[in-house]
Amino acid sequence: MNSEKIAQVRALRKRLDHPVIDADGHLIEPAPLFNEYLQKVGGSGMLERYNRELREHPTGSRGNRDAGDMRGAWWGVSNDAYDLATVMAPRLLYSRLNELGVDFSVMYPTLGLALPTIHDTEVRRIACRALNTMNAEICGQFRDRIAPAAAIPMHTPDEAIAELEYAARLGLKVAMIPPGVARPIPAHPDAFPNAAYFDCYGLDSFHDYDPVWRKFVELKIAVTSHGGVGLRYLPLGRRSPTNYMFNHIGAHAYQQGELCRSIVMGGVARRFPQLAFGFLECGAGWACDLLHSLEEHWEKRNIAGLANYDPSRLDRPRLHELLAEWGGPEFTAKNSANSSPTPPLLIPSPGSTHSGRRARCFRVNASAIGTRRVSSSFAASRQSRTAARCMRGWSRFAV
Repeated sequence: MNSEKIAQVRALRKRLDHPVIDADGHLIEPAPLFNEYLQKVGGSGMLERYNRELREHPTGSRGNRDAGDMRGAWWGVSNDAYDLATVMAPRLLYSRLNELGVDFSVMYPTLGLALPTIHDTEVRRIACRALNTMNAEICGQFRDRIAPAAAIPMHTPDEAIAELEYAARLGLKVAMIPPGVARPIPAHPDAFPNAAYFDCYGLDSFHDYDPVWRKFVELKIAVTSHGGVGLRYLPLGRRSPTNYMFNHIGAHAYQQGELCRSIVMGGVARRFPQLAFGFLECGAGWACDLLHSLEEHWEKRNIAGLANYDPSRLDRPRLHELLAEWGGPEFTAKNSANSSPTPPLLIPSPGSTHSGRRARCFRVNASAIGTRRVSSSFAASRQSRTAARCMRGWSRFAV
């Protein structure tokens, strides 16, 4: 920053009567230092194993039409040496916080966005632990103004809980999960990762993640999620092989929207009302639209509303009569008025099964996706009227 910008920042900061918190800063990991921690945590052979894993199952995607790979980021960091060093060396960042106009900064990893998506289980877990150990130590003396976020792998509840507990022992106060896990589709495992199921931990998850949410509550750590663009094992909703901007625009909102919808419709927010969720690097516009859509769909497809679509309640003779009168004989099939009605729409009830799994019906408090957990922007959004109506009552989601 030049002297003019510094002066502008200071002038603006003086006018504010509240702290300025950077809730999504980023550390850029120095590769030589990270490599040291890999060996420190995983043993002398871990660096070679880590590099071999990334050669055989690269987390990044560089764009390949024939292989179906999207174009990932390129030229992704600043070429200003002073600014780049600032986000690589916490001591330099700490010395510049006043100059930047920031009172407190939550720092998320950069390489660490990819580490929880590593294919090999042991390498993934050791890489995340090495990163968390490194960031805890290099930021240790600056924790009064810098909070590094721990990278939590989420492929299974057990590995997530183990790393959460380790991060808490390190004194870390922020934990980051990926917005979902890409899993092979059971009927087509050979198509992975180009064809994958995006497991977002709530609705239709391969695992029961309630023990993970319970551990977050126990440790008094909020759930924050940060996605990434151009990661082979993190679905994005778009996959241009040539254009990174095409893939990047709206990508974080897509990933966080999938997570938020899964959490709400899977009943997580209802079962853990004291647990806060943060969705990073995606703005709030998607959340306003999601809240609006949830309410609109609930108005139409709540338990009472579904009665309007139950085919067993259709007056078929009357429908036949109307079509014959207003459409003509070609609008009706012979004997259609006397044909048997289609079976009624069945709604799974508690205790029934669906696809081999127990079907459950959750009451989900709409406030679980409201101003406290998703974004304070809801209250001021164009959908504020809708949000207010939605948050006055309880909703039911059939799972």
